[in-house]
Amino acid sequence: MNPYDFVRLPDRVVRESVLTHEKLRGHSGLIRSGLTAITPIFIPATQAGGGTQFITARYNGGDFPVIPGSSLKGVVRCVAEAVSLSCIGLSAQLFERGAVREEYRGAITKDFATCDVVERLCPACRLFGMVSRNSHFLGKVSFGEARTTAQGFKRGATVTLKPLMEPKPRHSAFYLPTGRIAGRKFYFHHVGALKTASQPTTFTKTLTPLEGLDQAGNPQTLFEFDVTFSNLTDYEYSLLLFSLMLTDDMCHKVGGGKPLGLGTSKIEVKELWELDITQRYRGLGARVLDGGLGQIRTGTELHSHLLQRTEPFISAPSPSLLDLQRIWRYPPAIDETGNPVDYIYPDQKWFASNSSTPISGTP
Repeated sequence: MNPYDFVRLPDRVVRESVLTHEKLRGHSGLIRSGLTAITPIFIPATQAGGGTQFITARYNGGDFPVIPGSSLKGVVRCVAEAVSLSCIGLSAQLFERGAVREEYRGAITKDFATCDVVERLCPACRLFGMVSRNSHFLGKVSFGEARTTAQGFKRGATVTLKPLMEPKPRHSAFYLPTGRIAGRKFYFHHVGALKTASQPTTFTKTLTPLEGLDQAGNPQTLFEFDVTFSNLTDYEYSLLLFSLMLTDDMCHKVGGGKPLGLGTSKIEVKELWELDITQRYRGLGARVLDGGLGQIRTGTELHSHLLQRTEPFISAPSPSLLDLQRIWRYPPAIDETGNPVDYIYPDQKWFASNSSTPISGTP
C-alpha cells in the first residue's frame, strides 16, 4: 500500500484573538518529556548534500545526538493543525497572498490560508506562532532540544535508502480525488526492515540512523526534552497535551526517511509543572521554576490529569482525528493474510496503467 494518506480538512477554520504574552493568565508551566525511537530514526547533521550523520551537539563533555527543538515543534504542530480547526501553516503551494492559486481554485477555500493577522489566529497559530507580511506572533509554546546520554542511544548500520522523489500534487487521483484538496499528508508506520537500495545512485540517500527497539522490544535510543508554555486557554492547553501525547495506540513520525520506515517514535509526558508566573512579580527573588510557586504532577496524579485534559479529543474524535488515528496506528494495520501491511510506493508502471486510481486502490 502507498506509504502515505491524507487527513481530511475540517469544514472551516476558527480564528479568534490571542491571549498575548503580557496578560499572565491561563495555563503556564513546563512539561518534561521523553521520546523513544521505535524504528530507526535519522535527522541529518547538515542539509547540504543531504548529510549522512545524525545531528549532534556538545554537552556533558562529549558530542551526542540531539533532536533540535524546531524539529519537535514542527512534529507536534502538524498534529495540532490536523486535529483542530486550524489553517494550513505551510500553504505557499496553494495560496498566494491569501488568495487561492489559479490551479487550485474550486479545490480549496481561501479560509485555509495561513493566518496573517494577530487579532484573528487559528488554534495552531495561537499555540506555535505565525509570521506574515502584515504581522507576527511568537507563539506560546517553546521546545528545547531533545538530548540523550552516552548509554541512551545506539548507532545503527549505514544504509542506502530507496530513492525518494518530491511530492507530485499534479497527480490529481491522489491529491484531488473529488476535485477538492485531499487533506494534510501523513506517513504510515512500518514494521520490519527499512526500504533500502542495493547500490547508491544520484537519487538515493546513504545515512547512519540511530536504532529503534531491539528484537525483544527493548528501547535502544531514548531522548528527553522540555516544553514550556504560557497563557494557554483551557482548549489550547488540552490541544497541546493531546498533540504531544496522542493516544496509546498512536506514534509520531520524526525526522527523515518517513516513507521508508524511519522515524516512528513514542513521546511520553514524564512530569508536568503548573506555574503561577505572576509570582515572579510579587516579591524579591521569586523564581518561576520554584516548586513552591505551582504544582508538580508525576505518577498517578499526572496520569489522571492528562486523561482528564485530553478526554474531549478521545471521547468525541473529529473526522480528521479519526483519519490520523488510522494512519498513525502502531502497530500498523494487518492485511488479509494476518501480516502487517507492507507500505511501499507503486512503481512507474503501475502509475502509467492506473492514472485515475485513487490512493485507496494502490496495491
